[in-house]
Amino acid sequence: MNESVETPNMASMDDATLLKHAENFHKTKAKSRETLKTYYPELPSKIQKELDSEEAGELRSLTKALRVLLFTCAIAAIVQGWSQESIVGANLEWPQELKIANKIDNEPTEFIGNGLRYFGIVNAMPYFAASVLGAWVSDPITYVYGRRTALFFAAICSFAAPIGSAYCRTWSQLLVCRLIQGVGMGAKASVVPVIESEVAPPKLRGRLLVSWQTFVAIGIFLGAVTNLIFEGHWRWQIGIGFVPAVPLLCLCYVIPESPRWLMRKQQYSKAYLGFLELRATPLQAARDLFMIYIQSSVEALLSSGDEVTTASLSRDLDKDTKPYEKSDWGSHEFFYRVHEFFSKIFGLFRDGRNRRAVVASSVVMISQYVLRHPDLASAVY
Repeated sequence: MNESVETPNMASMDDATLLKHAENFHKTKAKSRETLKTYYPELPSKIQKELDSEEAGELRSLTKALRVLLFTCAIAAIVQGWSQESIVGANLEWPQELKIANKIDNEPTEFIGNGLRYFGIVNAMPYFAASVLGAWVSDPITYVYGRRTALFFAAICSFAAPIGSAYCRTWSQLLVCRLIQGVGMGAKASVVPVIESEVAPPKLRGRLLVSWQTFVAIGIFLGAVTNLIFEGHWRWQIGIGFVPAVPLLCLCYVIPESPRWLMRKQQYSKAYLGFLELRATPLQAARDLFMIYIQSSVEALLSSGDEVTTASLSRDLDKDTKPYEKSDWGSHEFFYRVHEFFSKIFGLFRDGRNRRAVVASSVVMISQYVLRHPDLASAVY
């Protein structure tokens, strides 16, 4: 086979033509489980090299756009860790400055009235807001406006909250700023792993998802360093937390949107253009576009209660329907979306695979919380 392979210009196709090409590929080639190299043993050397690199899970197989996107996710994780740590150093001074504790040199903090409760509420608010508000608010934003917009929303919260906290004059003002910070923390924790899992190559997906916790730890370290640098200046200790959010805000305009979300919105041409940025060759981009389309068809069959077989999947692909086709609820579209949302929630416990994953992750996270508090651990055990 020659080095130049004549292929149709998929980027210029409309959605209907692009889907027709995918269906034709399914009928002629994709029914076997063999790899692309089996179908095309004489691929051009450049494409063959990129496929081998991707199959081996090499980091050099990542494109520039994908590296920038993963760097953005790393910055988001650093912001997350920094936000958690920024209050630690400030806790030594802000209760006295905001009049909920007496200022006594070289003595333990003596809280006034309900000051100890206010102190605890302010410290707990980000985690409460992250779990109750942030994690849930990010879902409709992600669904309607995309992953990138949800990340930008989280970055705005992480940018504004530290600055507002530095100018607070009462504990209630600080509480509101901490609530905003918690919303940003919950939104980032929800959307960043989703972005990484949707764009990362399969062989590297596990390693890249673990990087979230790694860079959160780096953010905690940087937050502790700034607490030492600005020791004795609690407003600086809290306010300086806006710094890592600045590059995050800028990078949100640079990174591509998730192709999977674009396919959910039936924007297949844009999804293919996104894959062209995230994959080394057009062949890999077309492959991933088709694979996500197939996976979406399987999800649609599962949600409808039909049995997923090769025959049923083939019939579904032969129909002129889309996996993410708009509902027929008409003016009741909102209620359909609410129904779909809660169906997904119940699916976490109804499906055995999802239920086991939820139980395992819950046990790990609860254990992590307990082990971080020795007094609580000793009470439990």
